[in-house]
Amino acid sequence: MHNQLASQETVAHAVQFYNQAIQIDPTFVAALCEAALACIVQVGQGWVPLLEGFPQAMSYAERPLQLDPNDSDVLATTAFIGSVTRGAGDEWVAMSTRAIALNPNSAFAFAHSNCAFRAGAAIKSKRYSELGCLDRLGIRFVAS
Repeated sequence: MHNQLASQETVAHAVQFYNQAIQIDPTFVAALCEAALACIVQVGQGWVPLLEGFPQAMSYAERPLQLDPNDSDVLATTAFIGSVTRGAGDEWVAMSTRAIALNPNSAFAFAHSNCAFRAGAAIKSKRYSELGCLDRLGIRFVAS
């Protein structure tokens, strides 16, 4: 799902499709992660109340972590969702650090981990400061 193309209707349809995929295969990690991210978009745009969307996002994000705790994308997604829905915490920073350690070349892991690192401002990532090149590639985050 690309946020630039998102509308209330398209994101709602995306969540429906993710739910259909999850019903067919409850272990479909990508659908669970994308459903979690879609819930965050819905709350962020004001289309779904925070008290409804955040718990749903976290529910989606926790299942892939149980299914595949060594997948860097799963760890980064869960850390992002956790830091957005539950606030700063060492748990999210540790999860983000692990995601990056598992796949140090993953722009996805770095981009999604940024929120957890920012939420846990006490912990700085040396690896983030080495990634100034990502800004030139159009990924919009600033290293802490």
